[in-house]
Amino acid sequence: MKTLWYILIGLFISGFVSGSLLPGNSEVALLAALFSEPNNYLGLILAVTLGNVLGGVFTYYLGFYNRKLFPKLFQKLAEKSPKYESYVAKYGLWIALLTWAPVIGDPLLFVMGTFKTKPWPTFALMTMGKTVRYGVLAYLFFYT
Repeated sequence: MKTLWYILIGLFISGFVSGSLLPGNSEVALLAALFSEPNNYLGLILAVTLGNVLGGVFTYYLGFYNRKLFPKLFQKLAEKSPKYESYVAKYGLWIALLTWAPVIGDPLLFVMGTFKTKPWPTFALMTMGKTVRYGVLAYLFFYT
């Protein structure tokens, strides 16, 4: 039982790091945990999803406050602003569903924070996308 708690904490941390702008390996960690604890798949999915979502919330707020925290980065982003702003204006909050995607997901959250999309709908859609990703990964692990 003690080992399961360590696995859950490790998955949460891995998910958080992967959900931030830092590179992470939450998918690999989840698969390793599923191999070790296959009967606890719901708890494992929940732990990694929760960590990943909170990492995404952190990334969103980095974008939200980037004008104060990262003035040089904000200036560079402002130069490309019309391009990014048009995407956010065109697709709106639905972009948050794509935040599960590797490589582009975390920068999308940062941009959404920069353009101050509504936080709670953004987080809800982000959570749906990330939960589905881990659920599909677990399903493929068990049934293929």
